Amino acid sequence: MRPLFFVAIACSFHCCFSFVPFQNVIAQLLGETHFSISTNALLTVASDLLQANPNDAASTSRIKQVKNLSAKSLLKAYYGTFFSPREAVLRFGKAIDEITDSNKDTDTNGATKSRAAMHFDAEAFASGQDQLIRNRKLAEKAILDGNYAMARRFVGKLLHTLQDFYSHSNWVEMGMTAPNDVLAREGMKIANVARPDQPTCSDCFGIICKDNILPEINANFILTSGYSRGGAQWQVDELGNGIVKNAAYGKCSHGGPLDISSLIHSIGGINKDSTWRILSPFGSTYHYAAANLAKLASIKVLNEIRAAVGDKQFLKFLNLDQQLKTIAYVIDTTSSMSEELPRIQASISTIRQQLLEYKASLAGVQLQYILVPFNDPGAYELLRDFGLKAGSCYKYSHHDGPWHASGLRVQHLVDTATIPLPTFIRSTHRGIVSLLASGTVPRDVSIFLAALNKLKDGCRPDVRPRAVDPGYITKIYDIDSFLNGIAALSASGGGDCPEPSIGALIRALNASQSDSPIYVFTDASVKDGHLLSAAASLIAEKQATVTFIIKNGGGHKKRSTLSKRQTVSNPYSHLASLSGGQVLKVEAVDLSKLSTLVVQSIQGSPTTIFFQSSQGNAVKTSSFTFYVDAACSNVVISATGTNLRVSVTSPSGGGTKLFSDPVINSSSTFVGGLNTAAAGFQYGMVLTIAIQSSGAFTSQVTALTSLDYTYSLYYYDSSSTLQYGRLETIEGYPRQGKPLAIFVQPNAYTDGSAAVLSSITLLSDVSGLQTDSQLLNDAGNGTYIGLLAVPSQPFRIQVIGKDASGNYLSRIGSTIRPSDIEFTLGNDSYPLMLLPGERKNCTLLLHNYGSEDTFVVSVTADKNATFTFSTVRNITISYLETVSFNISVFASGIATDGFSTLVTVTAASQNRMNTIKFVTVFAYDSVFHYNTEETYNYRNRISSGYNRKRVKGKTGCSTYTADSVRDVK
Repeated sequence: MRPLFFVAIACSFHCCFSFVPFQNVIAQLLGETHFSISTNALLTVASDLLQANPNDAASTSRIKQVKNLSAKSLLKAYYGTFFSPREAVLRFGKAIDEITDSNKDTDTNGATKSRAAMHFDAEAFASGQDQLIRNRKLAEKAILDGNYAMARRFVGKLLHTLQDFYSHSNWVEMGMTAPNDVLAREGMKIANVARPDQPTCSDCFGIICKDNILPEINANFILTSGYSRGGAQWQVDELGNGIVKNAAYGKCSHGGPLDISSLIHSIGGINKDSTWRILSPFGSTYHYAAANLAKLASIKVLNEIRAAVGDKQFLKFLNLDQQLKTIAYVIDTTSSMSEELPRIQASISTIRQQLLEYKASLAGVQLQYILVPFNDPGAYELLRDFGLKAGSCYKYSHHDGPWHASGLRVQHLVDTATIPLPTFIRSTHRGIVSLLASGTVPRDVSIFLAALNKLKDGCRPDVRPRAVDPGYITKIYDIDSFLNGIAALSASGGGDCPEPSIGALIRALNASQSDSPIYVFTDASVKDGHLLSAAASLIAEKQATVTFIIKNGGGHKKRSTLSKRQTVSNPYSHLASLSGGQVLKVEAVDLSKLSTLVVQSIQGSPTTIFFQSSQGNAVKTSSFTFYVDAACSNVVISATGTNLRVSVTSPSGGGTKLFSDPVINSSSTFVGGLNTAAAGFQYGMVLTIAIQSSGAFTSQVTALTSLDYTYSLYYYDSSSTLQYGRLETIEGYPRQGKPLAIFVQPNAYTDGSAAVLSSITLLSDVSGLQTDSQLLNDAGNGTYIGLLAVPSQPFRIQVIGKDASGNYLSRIGSTIRPSDIEFTLGNDSYPLMLLPGERKNCTLLLHNYGSEDTFVVSVTADKNATFTFSTVRNITISYLETVSFNISVFASGIATDGFSTLVTVTAASQNRMNTIKFVTVFAYDSVFHYNTEETYNYRNRISSGYNRKRVKGKTGCSTYTADSVRDVK
């Protein structure tokens, strides 16, 4: 049965008409993949880069001796034997993963998988060249701007299209043994392309097609590529129009069982995506030649990008620069926290001592400490947040005043008394109130009004900053200075129960590096819950781990309140679970004992090896077993509950002696570091954790490990036949009930042969129970595939197996939140191109598969200073209804050429949420290229107001028409 499974998976990829995207999926059968070609090219370029920028006198020599390049072997050679490069390897591996994921996404994302230009299909050579040049220029611009994650997206798309040129065209068949030097080079045109009415292939009726390209085509070096049709869907051009193969012209087809066009004259196909002749008619003869040229071409374009941006920036692009790891403390400084501030400082002192012990393992890592205190904002801070300066006068203008589309703005006049401040307040207040009625103000205007109301008459400087601004951010590279910064904090103010903790978290997220921990200390509920979706989006972008430290006994401030715009009932738990963090309720005395948890997160990114939770109010004791395999270190056991009691025992008895000091063991929280040097402890032994709680509880065990996995999730059409099976990219949160394909791959530091996995389980984040469990299909070299269904509750992925010594191991991922609402976005939305001063209305569809509900729609972006949005703010949708709505995107004239940003659209009700992301690029003519009449002229479309014809049922940044969709204005 396993061969049939792999046939289905292979065909699922091949429906996208490309080299198979993933690594190792029946590699012996399919040959090279987009993953292997891209990874090999990136490692080759990285090797040359590191040799040109040596770590020491011997590093270049050590790198040259490496025979089998991998992220781990390369960095071990670079840093030498006295350095443990785990975090460096994982950072480099993450950069490679982001590039290869973007490459694979080109085949599975609806916006790109059917676009002929993205794959050099249907003789779309001019528009394919445009795609290469555009993605290369955008990548270079993003690197120079320091937007490295965006650059990796563009490079992944660039490499995919470049590699497909050799697999889908007849370049190899023409006898070419070197890459096409024209590709991805600005101002260069792909010449000698077959005419639209020129026959290129003859019929081929066998399994192997070797010589069905007409001899005169290859002899005269005329370029051609295959047409394709998957089911009812033809590939589309840059206008979204279907590209139909005309049998009268005798054009080539892509070929394979998923390509229906291969049954139309000329019959057969010419793709070289794999070595398997059923999928790739030319593959058995030409696959490896095409793959080799694809690798050489990938190395060539990567080196050209390196030359364009310089080694310093290219090292950062690949995460090969010195790691800057941040640890952020977000601290509530209201009066009820007066007892906690010195205890937080005491915990930092303990951390300082422990970091000295781990100095060697932190070699090559620069630590940065971020301090973000928060409090009820005063008038000064409120005005500062909206661009006003207290003590001066302001000129009010209808055009650039507070209701400017980009937010609330005023023009600051220095030493000018044009309009008295009270007049400004009154006129501004009237304008804002009218805008509130129209529902178009993008920010929390009530805060701004509060600032205005606190100002006195006239222009006197009577609103001054506090001694310590409660909204400031301090970045410190020295832990002693960090201690002094916390010591300088004083507790005051507050008193109105909730506090603006989410806004403070967002400031910390913006200041933090990726994969860094954030700790939020408070005793209050959330005041600014309307910012929850923005915080969740940033957590996903930064891959941050957020832990909330909530003080018990907060008096009246513990009372939970729910903002009218707050989207979930328990924001702290929601954000913590999304990030893989926790909510720990502690006594004041325990704040000084948090060093065990914090030091673990500083040393690396902890992995969960055990997780359990339970709901209910009855007093009960539950026992669970777990294993600590030999690849684990710095093991921390934690639990939260009510009237909590926790004990951990080994087969030889044991108890608290299994833990290293300090240990938090209170009525609501347990945190302890496992002492693996304790007498009787052995790796792989069965440990038992007993938890008694009078209510709901959660427990988890985390560790730093040299053996871990990454998970790639795709929708899988489980009802498909061989001809129509496919994998699809999941946009936002996965939809409840849909079949799910999960690819489990070892991370960059893990040897694929170090363990054998056997099963995959989805654990409920609510109950801790299994919602689905299946045996894993072994795809070879450490890669596994599991087919399950998306559950209705938040879940975690758990994989189980044995290490090389035969000991059991378990690895558990972060929480994934399924949804019963879903967005779709149009084919022409990658990327969304805007000229300065241009406004586009982008149409999105929101589908509701659950009960009727009202959703708040919001729009955010990672770079938001150069454009604005307006959108419908509230949408009520019935069960199984789909609504269509527009987002107006405006690019200001200050946008620089090639500036790109990732836009996130979120729809949320009190307990339901989903998102969709798309790339927006601001550009002048230089990012558009017009090689032939085939190329779509964006400038002409903009100036003439051209509305393209749509394929019915698709959405995007243009007019949408469908009978079954309700429009929301």
